[in-house]
Amino acid sequence: MCRSLLLVSLSLIMAGCSAPSVPEQASPYAGADCEGLDLTESYEPMFEGGLQLHSPVLQIPARSEILWCYFDRFEDSDFGVHDVIMRSSAEGLMHHAVLKRVDDDQYPDGTLIDCTAAEEQSIARPPLFEIGQTEGLSWFNLPDGFAYKVEANQRYAADIHYINLTDDDICINVAWDLETLPSDEVETFVGAFNLDIAEFEVPTGGLHTESFDCAWPKDLGILSLSGHMHFFGSHYSIDWLAMDERVYEVDDWLPEYRFSSPIVEYAPGEFDVAEGDVFRSSCTWDNTSGNVLGYPQEMCTTYGIAYPLEEPLLCSNGEWVSTGATFPEGGSGPATVAITLKSSAVPTGDGQGDVYVLAFEGPNTGPPNEPVAQSQTFNVNLASPESTAVIQLEGVPVESDITIIGYLDDDDSGWKNGPSPGDLFGQTDGISVVKSPPMSVELVLDSTIP
Repeated sequence: MCRSLLLVSLSLIMAGCSAPSVPEQASPYAGADCEGLDLTESYEPMFEGGLQLHSPVLQIPARSEILWCYFDRFEDSDFGVHDVIMRSSAEGLMHHAVLKRVDDDQYPDGTLIDCTAAEEQSIARPPLFEIGQTEGLSWFNLPDGFAYKVEANQRYAADIHYINLTDDDICINVAWDLETLPSDEVETFVGAFNLDIAEFEVPTGGLHTESFDCAWPKDLGILSLSGHMHFFGSHYSIDWLAMDERVYEVDDWLPEYRFSSPIVEYAPGEFDVAEGDVFRSSCTWDNTSGNVLGYPQEMCTTYGIAYPLEEPLLCSNGEWVSTGATFPEGGSGPATVAITLKSSAVPTGDGQGDVYVLAFEGPNTGPPNEPVAQSQTFNVNLASPESTAVIQLEGVPVESDITIIGYLDDDDSGWKNGPSPGDLFGQTDGISVVKSPPMSVELVLDSTIP
């Protein structure tokens, strides 16, 4: 659900807290060395024959907010996940503990990093599962035969967010219990979806509303639906424009909904959307903080579970970052291409802006061809030849020959208008896409749009 730091009011957080050091021997069990109040717990497995994942022991300084990310991978065979239950120590201080999909090798297995920084949280890592965020809560109740798909050796990041408002340094740990199924016993695969907006400002004083649209990339059935805001939220609604129907509404948003918001569940076949149907999410805030709020101090995110899907969906600012919609018939799923972006052209502006990357089948990159995959990354700095950025292009069809083009929006004209004069531009030669090993490509923006 949360792909960026969810800051609480500054009155609750002391400024200047430094990040703690990573324990040299990170243990998933209680009793590890702890420099502070030891609140770690031992967790008995909850599903017979299931899988239990652990975080290392994590240190949270007094009066601080921090996100830890722990990187690892699943076992070497495909399987389904029918249920997930998360348990955490110091549960009242936790904001979230989410397992996110990772499609690169930037951090080796077993790596623990402080991922509080905005540049870490802005990386598009869709949640693998939507799970509960309170002690022992199962967020979803999947029908029999339905399960999330986990591919062999799928990498993941345990994204763990704590807000320690106490005067003690504490040590905590988290466990996730997965009820697993062999892939051949799964009748229908499901996926998590997140629809959110990252570009908004909430002025101080009075009510303020922001809305955004996401059009579904394929026909899907909805199994659950919810919304997410923070402490200054007042009202949340989701409208299904094709049917002129309000499908979700919280008229009186309570501060505790930041941690566990109301959820609507549906039976299979009860709520089906068609490709192109638009969900309009609307958030209203009552900003009494005295400061203008934006993302991620506040959020406006619609999330839930849909089927049939074999990977997560992520729509940001109305554009699909991960569509889960390009599986070849009988294939094992789309590939993700890690693109290292550089610039050798002299910027006409400040060399900073949103970057758009698109993949086209074959050498022809223009109309009438439609891109087979596309991605948007916000606030990229390529002002100097030494600057680089790594972008994940997801959903690329396996065994296809593609050309990748990219441009940096140096004049803030946006995605829908395409490249405009002065934007940095570049493209690759033909690339043959494979699923494994993970692909890495260098894309140099070597010209400017005249």
